[in-house]
Amino acid sequence: MLPASWRDAVTAFAIKAFISASRPGFALASQRTTVTAVSLIVISVPVLICLSLPKLTIPPPSLNSHFMTLAANVLKPRKQPVQARSSVTLDILHVAAIQVLKSEGLDGCTTTRVAERAGVSVGSLYQYYPNRDALLAGVLNRHLEEVTDAIENVCREHEGKGLDELGRRLVSAFLAVKFADPAAAKVLYEVAGERGGPQKVARAQQQITGAIAHALETASDGRLGQPHLISGIAFNAIVGPVHAVLEGNMPETALPLLEAELTRLVGSYFATVWST
Repeated sequence: MLPASWRDAVTAFAIKAFISASRPGFALASQRTTVTAVSLIVISVPVLICLSLPKLTIPPPSLNSHFMTLAANVLKPRKQPVQARSSVTLDILHVAAIQVLKSEGLDGCTTTRVAERAGVSVGSLYQYYPNRDALLAGVLNRHLEEVTDAIENVCREHEGKGLDELGRRLVSAFLAVKFADPAAAKVLYEVAGERGGPQKVARAQQQITGAIAHALETASDGRLGQPHLISGIAFNAIVGPVHAVLEGNMPETALPLLEAELTRLVGSYFATVWST
């Protein structure tokens, strides 16, 4: 905002320029004078308008909140499907994204390549996702929802049942959804390390361990102390070897034995904490 003395000076200049340019014969002196007159009018009118506007006080935004909102908007899908046709298009985009990730890796996965693989225009893709990061966030969300739904279904089905059966089904369900497509599991694990991925995984894990804790509380073997702590330890005991396979620290040839070994591990843990 200009100081008051400056505003008064500019106002006086603008008024004089406007009055001078409006005098009869002022624009007739020469072509040069005419140009000057027009220029003064062009300058004076906007100045007068701006100076007549009330002063606006805009509080400075919080830098952190600005960037948090910007990051959330970048990863947010443009729209959610409300019709069956839209849902099918979204499914096709997710499948195409995983196929491109498997064949070309994270660096080669672009919106153009995904649209080509899906058989749609890039414009159609942008109706759902504003950029590649938002698309990958949507694909990861879908995968985490599948994992969460699988575990929650097991927990609902085994309310009031024995711990041994609960442990066996938790291992089986988790491995089934994670390794339905081992190549896809690996690229999704890589995507989970990108922006916003760890937070999404943490929220999903919190939901999963909450469901397991509830199933533990209703187990027919008897009530366990600290069910949330026990559920977190048991679930991470399952997740750890799976991550080792996805990171290449354990050979894929171990997968056929993984379910039996994890079932033994979780079953023994449940039996130990129940007996104590």
